[in-house]
Amino acid sequence: MEDTSCVANNGKKGMFSQLFACGCQPGDSPDLLTEKFREEATNQPDSAVSHYNLGSALQERGKTQEAIICYKSAITLNPSYAEAYYNLGSAYQETKEVGKARAAYSKAIEISPEYALAHYNLGYIKQDCGDLVGAMASFKEAVKYDPLDVDSHINLGNLHRDAGEVEDAVECYKRAVEVDFENVMGHYNLASALQDMGQIDEAIVNFTRALEIDPTYVDAHFNLGIAFQDKGRYEDSHKCYANAVKLEPDFLEAKDAMKALRKVLEKRKKGKSGKENGARKGGAVSAGVKGVVEEKPVERTILGRVVGN
Repeated sequence: MEDTSCVANNGKKGMFSQLFACGCQPGDSPDLLTEKFREEATNQPDSAVSHYNLGSALQERGKTQEAIICYKSAITLNPSYAEAYYNLGSAYQETKEVGKARAAYSKAIEISPEYALAHYNLGYIKQDCGDLVGAMASFKEAVKYDPLDVDSHINLGNLHRDAGEVEDAVECYKRAVEVDFENVMGHYNLASALQDMGQIDEAIVNFTRALEIDPTYVDAHFNLGIAFQDKGRYEDSHKCYANAVKLEPDFLEAKDAMKALRKVLEKRKKGKSGKENGARKGGAVSAGVKGVVEEKPVERTILGRVVGN
C-alpha cells in the first residue's frame, strides 16, 4: 500500500446564508423562498440585500450562475458588502473558477479582515493550488478569528503534519478535540500524529475514542491494530485487523496482518516465542506483513478533512 502523507485538501465551507426579513417563514419551501426573494429584488432593485438574498436562495437550489449574477448586483450596489463577496467566492468554487473565487475571498478579507470563513476557504484554495505556506497562513488567520472552528484546527494540524512538524500538528488536533470532544477526525488525526511520535499509549486512547464515536471507521480499526502490535498486544491487534476486514473485505493489508498475527498466536499456544520467528523491534513499516511480528503494515492516514457545504 502506498504510504500517503496527511494532506489537508479539505472541503470548502458552504456559502454564508444570511436571509433577511422579507415576509419569509421558517417552514417555507426553497421554491417559495426563491420566489419571495425574487419578488423582493424586483420591487427593491436598488437594495443590495435583496439581490444578495435572492443569490443565496438560488445557490441553495443549485442555480449557481444565476446566483453569481445576483451577488455581482449586490456588490455593485454596495462595494463594501463582505458577505456578498464571500458567497460569490463560494459560487465560483462550485463552478471551478478558482482564480475568481480566490479574488472574491481576498476582497471579502480586505473589507472585513476578521472574516474567518473567508480565510478558511482561501486557505483551501491555496493548498489546492500547491501554496502550502500560504494555506497555513490562511488557516492560522481562520483559527485566530474563530478559535471554536474545529475544521480550521484540523486543517492547520494536517498542514503541520505534512510539513513534518508533528508536535505542532498534535497541538492543533488537541485544540480541535478540546473544542469538540465528539469530533471523530480530531481524535483520529491526533492518534495518528501521536503514533508518528511513538506515543503509542496516547494514540491507543484516541483511536479508541474515534471508534466509540464511529465504530465503522475502517482506518481507525486498522491503525489501532498497528498500535496494539507496537505494544505487543497481538490478540487485540488481530481483533482490530479483523474488524477492518469485516468492514472493508478487500482491505489486503489488514488481511495480511491478520495472517501474520494468526501464525504468531498459534506459535504462542505451542509455547514458542515470537522472538524465535526472527522478530525485530522497531521494524520497517511494510505494506506486506510476512509473518514477522514487528514488521507492521503502513498506517493509513487521512487524505483530507472533508467538510460539508
